Amino acid sequence: DTCVRVGRAWECDIAPALRKGETVLVVSHGNTLRALIKHVEGLSDEQVFHLDMPTAAPVLYELDAALEPGPQRGTWGTSDVPRRGKFLLPEELIADAQRAMREQVVRDIAVSTIRSDAGFDARVATCDAWTPATASSTRVELDGKAFRVRQTPPSAFADLVEEDGCSYEARARREVGRFLNSLPHGLQLGDDVQARALPPVGADVELGVPVVRAGRLVDGAAPAAVLVLLRHGYSEWNEENRFTGWADVELTNRGRDEARLAGSMLRELRLGRIERCYTSLLKRAIQTAWLMLDEMELPWVPMEHSWRLNERHYGLLQGQEKNECRRRHGISQVLRWRRGYTEKPPPWNGDQAAATIDRRYAGLRKVPRSESLAECTERMLPFICGRLMEDMRAAVEADTQRVEAGGKASPPPVFVVVSSENLIRALAKAMDGLSEDEVSQLDVPYATPLIYHFDEQLRPLPSALARSPLKSGWFVGDPERVEAVQLEIAGQLGCNGLNGDDDEGCELEPELEPEPEPAELERARADGRQLIRPLARIPA
Repeated sequence: DTCVRVGRAWECDIAPALRKGETVLVVSHGNTLRALIKHVEGLSDEQVFHLDMPTAAPVLYELDAALEPGPQRGTWGTSDVPRRGKFLLPEELIADAQRAMREQVVRDIAVSTIRSDAGFDARVATCDAWTPATASSTRVELDGKAFRVRQTPPSAFADLVEEDGCSYEARARREVGRFLNSLPHGLQLGDDVQARALPPVGADVELGVPVVRAGRLVDGAAPAAVLVLLRHGYSEWNEENRFTGWADVELTNRGRDEARLAGSMLRELRLGRIERCYTSLLKRAIQTAWLMLDEMELPWVPMEHSWRLNERHYGLLQGQEKNECRRRHGISQVLRWRRGYTEKPPPWNGDQAAATIDRRYAGLRKVPRSESLAECTERMLPFICGRLMEDMRAAVEADTQRVEAGGKASPPPVFVVVSSENLIRALAKAMDGLSEDEVSQLDVPYATPLIYHFDEQLRPLPSALARSPLKSGWFVGDPERVEAVQLEIAGQLGCNGLNGDDDEGCELEPELEPEPEPAELERARADGRQLIRPLARIPA
């Protein structure tokens, strides 16, 4: 049965990609990979018995035009069954792992090709497998401490997260609790909520007052769909206070921590029905989405990446330290580049482009050399008016049809966009109908969910939770922490306004080349303005 299912995946997805000349990576499970290798190598039912795939041990197949694998590279285990794939780990290590895997039939052990005390040329790591007192539980006590098991036991390599005051779950409860306590109308959160076990996603959960039901406060209008905008976590260049733009920099430990906390806060709000996640092509956004979904135990949610969700292109400013820019060019000029809507930084040079552009942008006809926030908004509009709204509309219509057919109503579908600050500002401008002056006042904190509710016509619902300049969207989290991070962002230039003492500075001498606007962007602008207009029509 597995071979039949995997055979269909080969014919429908894998083989067509290979025929296009693409390199395909398949990450799956032991028996699924055995079925796939049986198909690729043409092994018999009897031969597949000897096929053992150690964990996390890549095997490479180089296929010809007819998708036939190359010459024999060895045998499977101790058998004489030929193997035509090449393991990328040492053969001795693979043989040890395969023998140990066979021993699992008679011994209760766990096997890994990775060990902490030696390199890949060492023998495999084995240890006694273990099971908590109640194997179905997600909690276990070791040495007097309580842990949450993030991998279903039995496993020797379970990821244990200590359940103390520093756990993401406890921190998320405090964050959401302080957020609710800050709201008007006397909304309060019971002090005992932190000690309660986390209920199933979608359940009605009373958090003192109010009740959080299906992802909304009961005193608000029921949404037909929910959109979550999330800036990536704190990155290495955020730490160094540099203009990042399209540079592909890593998250810091702080950023990874922020991403997991964001996922835990979304769980706390019962926003568990995530239909799809969209990110930019930049790894700080992609990794933030991974960590958020992992914390929600939803790593299987479909994810799409688009260059249209990339950070605003900072041109020649990319990589420059912000305070140094202020000293060189004057605070007024740098603030116009950074927070102005139509002001465009000078275009980047050839060295910056060569260090940034790679094959992920192969389908892009013309890479921008610099962008104003207005231009960033224009190239984002085809995504929001096309892909995002189409997916949201399909989910809302499916829910409506199910209810009309007598089915039970379900929590609203949730869609998540993970990107960078200026893209989130552009999205918020479109959703909230912000003016150019209003969007310049918006500072987006790292990895803090910005939530929008939509009605059946996919119009953003105005919310009492929104804080100026927003009208419909609201940041969830401890208000004091959110405000502190916003002040941190606003102070990255070492000032809080235009009237600094260092308002003089030299002018840049960039490579100025006329940049004709592509016809595609012209069409996107026309279509986008026509389609985006209803989003700004929020009823009073």
